[in-house]
Parts: sequence; C-alpha cells; structure tokens
Amino acid sequence: MHSSSSSQKFVYVPLSEDGRLFQAVICTSNTQGVPVRGREFEVTVEFQTDSHNSAETYGSPGLYESAVLQTDSTLQELLRGKETLLRNYLANCTNPEMFFTKLQIAIDKLLMESTDPEIGGEKQSYSVPKLPSSTLYYTLVLAQIQQLGWDSVTAVSDDMTQITAVVTDTCNREHTVSLILDTQFPTTPPTVELALPVMSMVTDLTKDWRNMNQQNKGLYNVVQQAKKAIQTFRQFFDVMDELDEKCDIVEPTVLSRIDTYRRIHVGQHSTLSVIVNPLSPYSLPHMTFSGMDRIIKPLQDKLGQNAVTWDVNSSVHNNLQRILQLDQGFPKRAKHTETDDQCGICYQLRLEGQLPNKACDNCATPYHKTCLIEWLKSSSCKENFGSLFGHCVYCSNNITVKLK
Repeated sequence: MHSSSSSQKFVYVPLSEDGRLFQAVICTSNTQGVPVRGREFEVTVEFQTDSHNSAETYGSPGLYESAVLQTDSTLQELLRGKETLLRNYLANCTNPEMFFTKLQIAIDKLLMESTDPEIGGEKQSYSVPKLPSSTLYYTLVLAQIQQLGWDSVTAVSDDMTQITAVVTDTCNREHTVSLILDTQFPTTPPTVELALPVMSMVTDLTKDWRNMNQQNKGLYNVVQQAKKAIQTFRQFFDVMDELDEKCDIVEPTVLSRIDTYRRIHVGQHSTLSVIVNPLSPYSLPHMTFSGMDRIIKPLQDKLGQNAVTWDVNSSVHNNLQRILQLDQGFPKRAKHTETDDQCGICYQLRLEGQLPNKACDNCATPYHKTCLIEWLKSSSCKENFGSLFGHCVYCSNNITVKLK
C-alpha cells in the first residue's frame, strides 16, 4: 500500500501485477489541510491504453492514456459536468502517485465550490476518520489472503486482524504461521508468530517489510520467508522428532518446535536432560543426569569415557544409544500415576516449575533437590566437598545430594 504525506489525505494499493488497476481512499481537506467532510471517497481506477468516450473516463495519452473511475454516487455527482476539465487537469500525470495527488486536490476544490450541503461546502466540517478506512482495510487484507491462497489459510478472525496459515516443509511436517495485523496495516508490518527455536529469526521475517509489500504481496512474502526459515531448521526438527519417537520424554509435557530441551527417561525416577543446538543439531549437546545414583552413575561413567567418539554425522539419538551402550534402546516408564512422581517431602509434582530430580537408591522415593537439601540441613547430616550426606526421609537409607 502507498500512503500520502501528512498534507495529502489518500492511500492507494495496486490490485493487479501490471500496475494498471488500483483501489484508493481519498479523504477531503481544504487548502489549509483542515478537514472539510467527515467521510472519504473510495475509488477504483483502471489505467488503460485504449481510448474511451464515456463520461466516466478520464486520462491522457501515454502510459496512462485513459483512466476509468468507479466510485460512489456522491463523487459521481460532484464530478458531473467536470469531465473535460478533470481530464485536462490530469493530462500530464505519469505515475499513480501524481494521479491520486492531483485527483485529491481536484476533489477538495470541487467540494469547496459545491453549494449542495449533501456534497460539500465549507460549513460542513467534521473530523476525518483515521486511515485506512475499514472498507479499504478489508479490501487490502482480502487481496493479500488471495495472494497467500485460501488452501493454505486455516483461520481468519471476524475482524480480519488475525490470519492463520499452515505451511508444509520438505518432510511433510506442518507448521502454523500466525499473522497479527493492526489498524495501520499494511503501512505497518504484521506481527508474526511461528514456532522456531531461534526467535530472532521470527522477528526478522518482516525486517524488510516495505520492499516485501510491493504489489500488495506482503503477507505472501512473509509466509515465503517463513518457509525458508523453517527449512533452516530441518535437521534440528529431524533430531527432535527422532528423540520424541524413540525415547520416553518426561519433559516438556507439551512438545513445541520452539523447544531445544528434552528430558529423557533412563530408569526409575532417573532422567537425562539434553539441550540440542538448533543451528548445529548433530553436535554434542549439553547433557545432565538426575535421579537415582545407582542408575545414573554408570551412565555418567559411560558418557565420560565415550563422549570423544561422538559422531557429528549421526543423530543425537543414535549417538546417545551407542555411547551409553543401550543396546535395547532407551527404556520406557511403567504405567504409573502422577502421584508416583510427587516429591516425598513437599508432596508436589512441580516446585517452581521443576519436576523431582533426585531419588533414593533404596526405596526410589523421588525428591526435589531443593526440598531434600532443606530437609537434610534441618536434620543430622554431614557436608563434605560440596555435598550433603544424610538419610532418606522414608527408609533411612544413605542419600547424597550435591549443593550446586
């Protein structure tokens, strides 16, 4: 969309790729820029190379040899009898900006000269509505949705300020792109919501909005850029999907393409937390074990011994299964209820969003590390080398927890 300067009150948008069909909204103002009427005129203009003789045809030879105007009855009445004068006045226009500028000036002048209170007159003074008008806004949005293709649009809000599209990547994964528009659209770019692990790439999708919105194709170009961004993370999505398929994922409980983190079940109340680099998904990830010492210590030892053999040409799942020597694959949790995983001290599943990350080697009671540290400090325990040595709350078996 093209908007005028503050002294000119019009906006226009091309409706065809050849630059011959435009829709515009022209607000009226006097020579001092003071609004004359509390309305705007909607005009559809088709520039043609043919000559027309009808009263509704205006223009001149050249690139815009003639222009066919379609507008409401009020503006038609205002222009009646002025066709020749208007044609001559617009004769030297060489581009749409000049055409609509001069058309707006002509309409303002005719309104000032009109004695019909239903059409114009200096005494009829109201505030001009904020541009773009609702009708033009809907026209612009509909035109851009058509560019997107209705087959890819899954939802449009009643006020047409939110558009949801679904795009499919080369692995047939579906990704939802939400486009949120404000009242100044398309002067201002849409807000884009897209689940990508690097959020800066989402904000960058509209970085070059002015050029992207040429020929009223802004939303289409944003979605095309989104497709390219999605392809950037194809290997990352492959890695995470394989982990989700072949491992028992404890967290996140609701999976999202944004997440780079997986907490994988490796034994009774024991997990391996993996953080994958989305820009280098086959590289060695950051890993942390938590849970029962008798389960996680052997795995920690294997990871320490074999990490140097990490193969950057193999997936995270395949590397982990080989390095941790899990010949039968990652284990699955037995059927259990949420209460089975609750902390044995606070009796809550989550503490500040965290699941229990420590468990007794003997009775397998799970604890939040924070809860266990507080409990041990309040009882008779020993502290050495940054760890607390005490007893399980339930079975009194020896239990150790690191302070950091």
